[in-house]
Amino acid sequence: ARFWHEHPEWRVGKMGDPVSQLHREILGPRTSPIVGTWLWGGLNFAVSEVRQRRLAELRECCERYPIDGLDLDFQRFPIYFPVGKESEHIGTMTEWMRAVRQMTREVGRKRGRPLLVSARIMARPAQNLGLGLDPVTWAKEGLIDFATISHYLRNDFPLPVADYRRLFPAGLPLYASIEVEPKPDTYRQLARELWQDGVDGILLFNFFTPRENGKELPFELLHELGDPKKIRVVA
Repeated sequence: ARFWHEHPEWRVGKMGDPVSQLHREILGPRTSPIVGTWLWGGLNFAVSEVRQRRLAELRECCERYPIDGLDLDFQRFPIYFPVGKESEHIGTMTEWMRAVRQMTREVGRKRGRPLLVSARIMARPAQNLGLGLDPVTWAKEGLIDFATISHYLRNDFPLPVADYRRLFPAGLPLYASIEVEPKPDTYRQLARELWQDGVDGILLFNFFTPRENGKELPFELLHELGDPKKIRVVA
C-alpha cells in the first residue's frame, strides 16, 4: 500500500535485523526462515498515525459490509512494536483496543445490531506480554467477546487452555486454533484433546492450504470437529 511505501520510518525495523528469541519461539520449527525476514515490514503501533490508519480500516469494514464482527488476528504476524520496546507499549495497544471497541459499539448502535470483537492470540500467555499485548486486560475490560489461542504453523505441544482459563474472566468464551495437518485423523485427535481441556470452540487455520499442492480438503471434518460427540473414531 502507498501508506507503507511512503513511511519506512513507521515500520518496526529494517531488513536484516536479527530475529528475537521470542519470535523464534513463536514461529517454531515448521516455519521457513524466510518468514523471520518478513517481520520487519510490520507497521509500528507506537506511532499514532499507524494506529489511526488501522482503526480507520476496521471502521470501513464495519460500516461498509454487513459483518457480524471483527477477528483481530495478532498471531499473523506477531510483531507490533520494535524489539525491546514492547513492554513500554502494552498500555498503548490496550488503549487502541479501547478505541476499536468504542468504534464497533458506535457502528453497532447505528445499524441496530451489535458487532462482536475477538482476538486470536499467542499459544502461551507470556508470549502475548512479550509482544506488547495484554489480552487478559482486554477481556477484563470487556474489549473482546472471545479469544482464540493459537500456535504458529504447528501443533507440537498442547495449548495451555487451563492457564488461560485461570487468567481470563469466568464465562469468557475461549476457542483454540488447529493449524494445517496432512491427515484428517490428526485433526480429530487434536480436537478431541482440546474439547477435553475445556475449550468452547475450534478454529481451523490454514485449512485451505493443501489446495496449493492440488489436494482436495477433508470437508467432512467441518461436520465433526465443532462437536466432540460427532468426532469420528477411526480404528
